[in-house]
Parts: sequence; structure tokens; C-alpha cells
Amino acid sequence: MRTVTILTHSYLNGYSEGEAYSKPFGGGLERYIFDLCGVIQERGWRAVVYQLSYFRSFETTYNDVSVRGFAYELNDIAGAFERMAAEAEGLIIYGSCLWHPIRYVPGSIGICHGVSWDWHDMSEVVKADVAVMIQRAVNGLERIVTVDSHFQTYCRSCCSYDDAERLELLPNAVDTAWFTPRGELEDDAVDDGPEGDSPEDVAEEVVRLGVVTEEYAERILEERVDTLALAAEAGDGADDWASVLEAVMAEVADSTQLEAVMAEVDNDTQLEAAKAGADDGAQLEAARAGADDGAQLEAARAGADDGAQLEAARAGADDGASVLGAAGNASEPIKAAIHLIHLPELVPGRLRLLYPRRLSYERGIVPMMLIADRLLAEMPMLTVEFAGELVEGTPVALAFYTWLKSHPYRDRIEHHTYAFSSVRDAYRAADVAVIPTVYSEGTSLSCLEAMSCGVAIVATNVGGLNDLITDGFNGRLVPPTENALYAAVRELLMDEDLRQRYGADARRTAYAFDIGRWQHRWGLLLEEQFQRRDAGS
Repeated sequence: MRTVTILTHSYLNGYSEGEAYSKPFGGGLERYIFDLCGVIQERGWRAVVYQLSYFRSFETTYNDVSVRGFAYELNDIAGAFERMAAEAEGLIIYGSCLWHPIRYVPGSIGICHGVSWDWHDMSEVVKADVAVMIQRAVNGLERIVTVDSHFQTYCRSCCSYDDAERLELLPNAVDTAWFTPRGELEDDAVDDGPEGDSPEDVAEEVVRLGVVTEEYAERILEERVDTLALAAEAGDGADDWASVLEAVMAEVADSTQLEAVMAEVDNDTQLEAAKAGADDGAQLEAARAGADDGAQLEAARAGADDGAQLEAARAGADDGASVLGAAGNASEPIKAAIHLIHLPELVPGRLRLLYPRRLSYERGIVPMMLIADRLLAEMPMLTVEFAGELVEGTPVALAFYTWLKSHPYRDRIEHHTYAFSSVRDAYRAADVAVIPTVYSEGTSLSCLEAMSCGVAIVATNVGGLNDLITDGFNGRLVPPTENALYAAVRELLMDEDLRQRYGADARRTAYAFDIGRWQHRWGLLLEEQFQRRDAGS
């Protein structure tokens, strides 16, 4: 049997030992790997995932895929990937971290999930260093799959290679048969789950989709619940959340440690800068260069040997106690519900604004919070929903929970974390979806899903979002600034006819990115790569 081994820095939720590696982390990379494993299995081949593990090594099986976690050192990402590759079987796919100095196994495939070094004020030195690493990847990998046109253009303009077909443009995809507009199907008015009406049918389907394990679904049925509510009351919050947000977010110029932690670009290089308290601006800029997933957890891990330093990392300042004290008991945050089945309340006459992203710096959580302040104050009938994962114990989590807990319009702000199969409900309930990426974006799955559900979208003109949204046709495409986002979102909230027109055109655009095309092209690519390997052996 043919085997395909995917190497990645993140798949099963390694950001909390409490999750026991029972489900994927709720990010685009993890969803991509889940779908790619499905393509491999559909061909009758064996899919294996090797991932970095932030706490310990582990071995498990998820959705009939063998998953193995490798413990590693923060300053040795490349070495960790090389150790995983040394034990990998069959065809190897490097699923992330192509900007690290990895020695690649000949005949392998790499995947670039977007240009993650497109922060506008990043230093020329750092961008030049990234170019060296990308040239190394182009030289070492037999083929690179890019999820958007921007990485392809970057390589053609900054790298040299002899085979014009070495880069394969294969945009991310959406299941247009599942992500459908509200009311498109007759039975959508009350939809209890992916297939069937009974809890047993729902549980069976979410296991098939890979949302949860079979044991997990059985426990849900036994307990006769349809959601997993992770609720904890927080302590008294700060009277002025803006001061806390400023302390955590705004002192970038004065605190190298804060910058390294708050950049959240998910490249562990930055964490070394945070751990060492480095003053070298170039090292800090290098932290911004790589963006995949979950670096904020590493910031906490980096300071584990020194309790005071850990608190400082969490607070995002040299004196962590000041911010933690203002926020109340940081060990008791307000937590979101993790929904297997969740139908947001639809109230006639009310408006609903959706942020369907990981709550992280590069994904635009800061401008989203700021425009929410202004819009909630202006529009008494508006509800804002944040639908995405948040890593606990990090500066972003601290700032968000403090903001949420003490907000004057707290009753009109929601935070939910959806399973893969139920996030459709969030899109269907929304009037406008916001994709406010600041930097590091490929072909956004959140944007595609919102488009397929016929939601009016406001997105920033960052990375692969430019491949999806044409400003004024199927949504609004604006610069990644608070004022630009605010003006575009407000315009759509105030104009129902415009929302409907943009949503209808977004739905039509989504068909060009249907997952069936993606699955077919990946299957052909893997077949061709195996044939090359067989011919060379």
C-alpha cells in the first residue's frame, strides 16, 4: 500500500494538554491537512501525519490516520522537521514552515499556505533572509503547491529555478454543497446536523467528518447534550478595558519582549527573542517573518523556567503583574462554547456581524475589536460574534477577555468556537462577515466559506484575499486599517440591498473554488509524484 506522510508544525490540538490531542486545532492549516488526508484515503492509500508537539511526544489515531507528535526545541524547527522526515514512510509532504532552513528529502512535495513575511514595515534584511530560505525550498523540493497566486509571483520574481512547472497553483477550496446560504434548501429552517435529524445520526456524521472521535461522540450522546460548554466565571474586570488593551497591544516600540510575543506570527524564531529579551531589532523582525499557528503558546512555554518572566510574557510587558492585576484573575478567563450543533438566534430587525477567524494578531483581532466598539455604540440592534479559537494564557487572550468582560455592550458580543461541521450555522446567521487580516494570508478558508454561504463580506487586501474578493462586485476589499474596515462594514450594515447583491455574487464566485476540483487536482498531483518516484527507482 502506498503511504503519504505529511510533516507539519500543527495538526491535533497541541496547544493544551487538556485536549489530549483528541481533535485538530481550529485553524486553516489543520483543516487543510484533514481534507488532504481524506484525498489520500479516498485513493486507498495510507495517510500519516507527523507534527511538532509543544509539550510531549505522542502517538494516536484520528479519523483512521496515524498521528505522531515530536517534541522539539524552540530554536531547532528545521532540525525537528529533519528528524520527522528521517522516520517518515513513503512520499513526504512538507506541510508548513518552508521559510526555515530545512534539508529536504529528494522527491518530496512542499506546501506554502501564503506569504507570511508581508508585513509592510519589516526590515529589508529580514526579507532578504526569507528569500534565501525560500530559494532553498525551491531548490530542495521537487514540487511546491501554493494556495494563492502571490507566493507563485514571489518565487518567480525573487527565486531562480529551471522548471516552470515546479510551482503548482492550487487554491484552497470550499464544499459548496455543504456551505449553502440560509434558506436555500427546504429543510434548512431547522437543521439538526449534517445528515439526519436524530442525535445518533448527528453524532455518526460528525465522527465521519472528523470533527470528533467515536468515543467523544458516544460520551456526548450519553450525557444527552448537543454542545460542550466550557464556561467559567471571571473575576472582576478592569473599569477601563482600553487601558489594558493599550498596555498589551500598543507598547511595541518600547518593548522588544512585547513585540516578540504580540507579533503572533507563529514562527518559533520570535519566541527565542522573547525568551532572551533580545534588543536586536533584526532578530525581532525575523520573528514576524513566519506565520502559521499557535506561537503564542510558545511564548508562555519559553518563560516557564522563570515564573516572573512567564507572567511578563503573558502580560506583554516587563511588569506582568500590572496588567494581570487589572484584568482580574487571569487563570479564570471567560471561555467560549465549543459547538457541535449551534443555531445562532435569528431575531427580526436585528443585525449580526461575524468575525470567523482565529483570535490572533495577524488575523486582525485588534482592528476587529476597535471597529466593534464604534459599531456597537452606533447600532443598538447589532450583535457581534467572534467565532474562532483562542489560545489561553496569552497576551491576546488576556486583552480579549478583559475587553469582553468589561465592555459596555457585553450583552451584544458573543464568542463561540465551532466544530468543522457546525460553523456553517454561524455564516448563515450573519448579515456581514469580516476578514480583517493584517498580514500572512493565503486563500482564506473562512472567506471561502462565508462566500459559499452567500454572506456579504468585507476583507482586507492582504495575500490571497485579493484572489477571492473583487471590490464592489462580490464584497468589499479594503486596506488593513481600522478606519477602512469600519467604513466598509458600516456601509454594508446600513444597506440590505447591497448586502444581498454582494452575497449572491460571492456565492457564484465560490463555485470556482469547489472542493471537488481541489480533491481531483490533488489526487492527480499525488499520482504523478508516485509515478516519478517509481520511474526514478
